[in-house]
Amino acid sequence: MIHVLIDDDHAVVQTGLDELLAGAGDVRVVAVARSGEEAIRLADETEPDVVLVDLSRPGADGVAATRTIRERHPGTQVVALTSPAERERILAAIEVGALDDLLAELAP
Repeated sequence: MIHVLIDDDHAVVQTGLDELLAGAGDVRVVAVARSGEEAIRLADETEPDVVLVDLSRPGADGVAATRTIRERHPGTQVVALTSPAERERILAAIEVGALDDLLAELAP
């Protein structure tokens, strides 16, 4: 079983990811965070295998949260959720340990 923590401040994104992952038989969402600080706390409490982290939101940004989570939990993989317009944040997140990024394309 793969334990996942979702870190995003948008309820629609949280719900969508939770529902999407619920359909995978070997994935379980163990926590949902709405800020970087909460993501760090929940990662400490739940020790997830994967954290899906929004790179830009209030409080500790996704890069800072990624850095702290990876320092405290080196076995936890972090995947950044962002838009293509945030190239600098994507590169910064990868530099501090994010495994990859999933880009949210905006429809014209």
